[in-house]
Amino acid sequence: GAPLMAPSVPSGSATGNTMRPELSSDVCAIPDGLLDPCLRLSKEERARLAGLRQASWQRHGKVLSCYLPGMYVRDGVRGRYPALSLTGTRCDQHCAHCEGKLLLSMPDVSTPERLWKQCQAQASRGALGILLSGGCDGLGRLPWEEFLPVIARVREELDLHVSVHSGLITREIARGLACAGVEQVLLDVIGSPATYREVYGLENGPMALYESLEVIIQAGLSLVPHIVAGLHFGCLVGEYEALRIVKGFMPEVLVVVVLMNLKGTRMAHVTPPGAEDLKDFFARAREELPDTILSLGCARSRRDSTSLEQLALLAGFNRMALPSDETLELARAMGVRCSFQATCCSVAPTLRGGWQREPFSPFER
Repeated sequence: GAPLMAPSVPSGSATGNTMRPELSSDVCAIPDGLLDPCLRLSKEERARLAGLRQASWQRHGKVLSCYLPGMYVRDGVRGRYPALSLTGTRCDQHCAHCEGKLLLSMPDVSTPERLWKQCQAQASRGALGILLSGGCDGLGRLPWEEFLPVIARVREELDLHVSVHSGLITREIARGLACAGVEQVLLDVIGSPATYREVYGLENGPMALYESLEVIIQAGLSLVPHIVAGLHFGCLVGEYEALRIVKGFMPEVLVVVVLMNLKGTRMAHVTPPGAEDLKDFFARAREELPDTILSLGCARSRRDSTSLEQLALLAGFNRMALPSDETLELARAMGVRCSFQATCCSVAPTLRGGWQREPFSPFER
């Protein structure tokens, strides 16, 4: 990414003191001993990030909402928001970064009957909600239509919160999801036609993406866009354009994730971008979307993960899935209050009327 540059700072203040970025108390408050060695920041970079997080805290509160998604276990505690696959392990899209591998750990709910029984079982085990996902048909689409009645029944009878990885959808499907009571639609926003073509195998990706975004909003669904940094074989190709697209829809939440070089895929030997590569992009996301809640999602490389987490924290991100102990220690040293919820990070940290205030801290030592 481009080098970080310090924001312009007005000279003078109401008290007559000269304001200089290098004297920001917030910059000086970062204990270097708690920063991951892989996160190297110049004075100018620190000043830029300090301004961004201070503005973010003023808008959104000095809080880091921490999440344990249902696909993960920490300290013997499993998240309460499982991902389920509407297609089992089948995927005809064969995207270069996944090739169906992410479906292997998801329960198979490939018929309406299986979906209902699995949701009943999850509800009885204390699940707070479900994330419906699955493989695509070669055109970026999932088989939503046959599952809509069951989704509505899940909402009505089991009172589970429902999020969906929608894939590319039509106006009719968007309306159907809204009528079924789906709370959130998660959709990857890709800014490069080349990435759509070379990674997803889609020639009409950009047009289909824009149409999907429009019908999601028009149906009254809550859009939670995701940007996958490094999706183009580890390189930043369309991420800034994706950010521009997202900005046009002004979502309440944006989730940023980072390429995972999964074994058995065409990207198995690709090096995902690290904190050094993403400093400018994380900062730009915060600059371009000041009123949007930013989250660092669970789907990210574990290479130098702590440095990525700490970069997100310093850039003023508001949510984070699976933060490390080191990141939580830094947050607390900076006076950031940490809350915990066992769901996907797209879900508001107030699910079920504040249950998260109970002593639930799976990341504590």
